[in-house]
Amino acid sequence: MEIRSLGFIEHGKYFRRIWTLLASAKTIRKKIGHQDYIYSFNLDMLFLAWFSTLFLKDRPKFVYDLLDIHPILYKKTVLSGLLRAFERFLVRKTNVVVVASPFYIDGYFHELQTLYSTSYHVIENKLNTFDLPQNEGNRDVLKKTDDFPMVLGFFGIIRCPRSLKFLYKFLETSNGKFHLYIRGMFLVPEQFKELILTSPFVEFGGSYLYPDELSEMYGKIDILWAAQQLGEAHTKLSRTNRFYQGCYFKKPMITQAGTKDDEIVAGSNLGLSIDLNQPEQSMELLRNIDDVKRLDWQNNLNKVPKEVFLITDEYQELIQKLKTFSKKKNLILV
Repeated sequence: MEIRSLGFIEHGKYFRRIWTLLASAKTIRKKIGHQDYIYSFNLDMLFLAWFSTLFLKDRPKFVYDLLDIHPILYKKTVLSGLLRAFERFLVRKTNVVVVASPFYIDGYFHELQTLYSTSYHVIENKLNTFDLPQNEGNRDVLKKTDDFPMVLGFFGIIRCPRSLKFLYKFLETSNGKFHLYIRGMFLVPEQFKELILTSPFVEFGGSYLYPDELSEMYGKIDILWAAQQLGEAHTKLSRTNRFYQGCYFKKPMITQAGTKDDEIVAGSNLGLSIDLNQPEQSMELLRNIDDVKRLDWQNNLNKVPKEVFLITDEYQELIQKLKTFSKKKNLILV
């Protein structure tokens, strides 16, 4: 496999990407060769794939992998409508749309985009068995609540300011009975990062290597923090990586009420449902966590079917689906 950089772009600066994308088209066109598929991650890369192959006689087929629905695509503004129209145009030229959440199909592509005849394939953000460590250790050790401090883990991309404000106040008013262990990357205004890192009850271990360091990270915590508010599309349609990892590592989860994570966590009693919009009430719920509740959560986590959090045959099914469009196997990723 050959990997080639097409340039540098800032996270979230979607309109600033346009010139970088257009400049990359020539490189992509040269590399197309006899490729049969172009597998594109997210809308900007799908546009690059389409633009780079304009007027080619033997045009490759397109696969559009939508990892996340950008908030602007879910809004009811003129700009959002124009971007959705542009996406509809490209999707109608796409052979398969791969989505990270099954709720994207009905809640977004059917309801908002009216794209009913498109071929969809679901590959959730579950863990791959070949990625997982061979020596898992004891993934369901239950520390007694009296053995303070109880350690909360907040992992991944940290992009919810409300969560950080809530956690800072909660830790400051909990008399050292709770600590917070953070690993990942902050994508919040600097003042929120500085706020949480000033707490003496917070340890920040920096970024991490996925999946190599997951076992070490989850081995240091008692409860996984998965409560956040990231917009309507995320709340209604998305399930986070933290949910799948929490199920695998048997860590009870704290989730935001009304989210897709919370739908399963609260429904199957895998952890605690809180509402960041009601901070005082939610903090009291956290302080009332006891051994009985945690044992119930642990027992229920042990009953979660592996298919809920582990990849099974999703990739093989996608390959079979692609074979129905072409007997060839060459693929380029953008």
